[in-house]
Amino acid sequence: MVVSLQFFLLLLLLYFSGRGVFVFLSKANFIEEDISNLHIFTIPINYFYIITFLIFLGNITFLLHFFIKIPETLVLVIGIIFILFNFLNIKKIKLNIFVAAASTVTLFLFSLSTYTTGLSYDAGLYHLNNHLWMKTEKIVIGLSNLHMRYGYSSIYDYIAVNFNNFDNFLALHFINLSFLFCFALIIFYFVSESKSIFFKSSSLGILIFGILDNFGFNGGKNGFLEIEGITKYDSVFAVSFVLGNIFLINVMRNKKLDKFELFYFLVLCIFLIQLRPTGILFTIFSLLIFTILFRIELIDMIFNKKNVLLFFFLIIWFVKNILVSGCIIFPVEVTCMQDLIWYQSGYANEENLNISNSLRSYVLFTNPFEWFDYWTNKNSYNLSTIKNLSFSTLLIYMFKKIFFSSKKVNFLYLSFYLYVILLILFWAYTAPDFRFGIGIFLTLIISIFVNVDSMKLKFNKLIYFVIFSLCIFTIPRFENYSTFLKNSFEFIEIKAPTNPKYIDKVNSYGVTSEDDSEQCWINIDCSPNYSPNVRKEIINSYTVFIQKNN
Repeated sequence: MVVSLQFFLLLLLLYFSGRGVFVFLSKANFIEEDISNLHIFTIPINYFYIITFLIFLGNITFLLHFFIKIPETLVLVIGIIFILFNFLNIKKIKLNIFVAAASTVTLFLFSLSTYTTGLSYDAGLYHLNNHLWMKTEKIVIGLSNLHMRYGYSSIYDYIAVNFNNFDNFLALHFINLSFLFCFALIIFYFVSESKSIFFKSSSLGILIFGILDNFGFNGGKNGFLEIEGITKYDSVFAVSFVLGNIFLINVMRNKKLDKFELFYFLVLCIFLIQLRPTGILFTIFSLLIFTILFRIELIDMIFNKKNVLLFFFLIIWFVKNILVSGCIIFPVEVTCMQDLIWYQSGYANEENLNISNSLRSYVLFTNPFEWFDYWTNKNSYNLSTIKNLSFSTLLIYMFKKIFFSSKKVNFLYLSFYLYVILLILFWAYTAPDFRFGIGIFLTLIISIFVNVDSMKLKFNKLIYFVIFSLCIFTIPRFENYSTFLKNSFEFIEIKAPTNPKYIDKVNSYGVTSEDDSEQCWINIDCSPNYSPNVRKEIINSYTVFIQKNN
């Protein structure tokens, strides 16, 4: 119960901080109507308070990092400022009994995951040290030379660093859960409250997909969301990616998009790009569809002064990428600046090759059947998950055919199917690990319902609540429930290993782990032995890492 209370208090603070962001946007004339009546794609704005604040916090943090190291109190200062904005727009909170029940169930069950969740492997590999660099130094130029994984630095790291005190990592877990919590409630709103047949049907498909995740070969995994080890953000990207695609389909179906919906859609696009390069594919496809639908009007809508400010954040984000790795998008070699002193030509290609080899990525123009055999032989998990994914997709398609009638597939719907196929091919070509494909597989599920027209059999809200609760119940590992019964009033502490040992690197900056492990945990001077030999320089008060052969 203690951990549930802790999670609740954090959600409460994030909620009112997020509401304060919208009040601020209203006072700054970014929003032209009363936020109390504001909807985004028919969804009440309060469902987006938490996610919006975290996006806002991450962007403020990375902008400040150009000039200062990230202070411990930054999140408190920003949070308090935006909480105070609530007093400029005080309204009564309307309580929906089913939404309140769904919120309580989701909060409680998700919080139980804390009992068995620990730090991910990548936390010790580079995430925690990346956070420490942010708190210790202004943006470090060429940091990817010390460890190439720093080149992947995501906006999620700039969110998470605000909740990392390097003592107890519980808050980091809660931030990950916060995104899942918001996604779950939006899905519940779709099935129980929304009048949109697409929102209702696609959300039911997602819930059924989640339930089926527990049945099948090798334990039943089918590519659904999971509660990950601390510092991983695959599920965060997945839920943001799926929401974006749901909103896109809604625009395709209704052919309507108001100014604020476009503004928030662009916010989501930029956030997805900042999370992971796959977000670029979503953004390009979305803008293409919007251009087809709205033509010249779209140009006027996008390039107004409010939206142009958003592109400023994206441009500065790419500048940050160049400073850290030498590339606009790491590790895409064609985006790298070969003349920069902190970039070694071919470094990004080397990392790409490492990823491709370790994940058994598809190689263009090779026999796809031979590759598939090669990839599935890597481990039984790949083959069983593909089987479960295929079976789940088939069952959900049958569910659609039984309970829903459909419109004829038009050009726009066909283009979305093609887009999903391209996403799957992109995943297979770049990084065919299932945790990188969660958002793509969920998008495959919602694409089944892109042309639904009506529901043949309607259910009451209680049935929807039961289906929703069953899905949520199966997301935490079952061992969490038995642990909770034994330790329900225990204060949870999640810590890094104590007293790891290090040795000096030969002919290079810093140290490495004494046992030659990749994981350095919390020591910014540490990097794996396979990292390049580098030298450290100070240029105009900025730390710069340069490969020694440069």
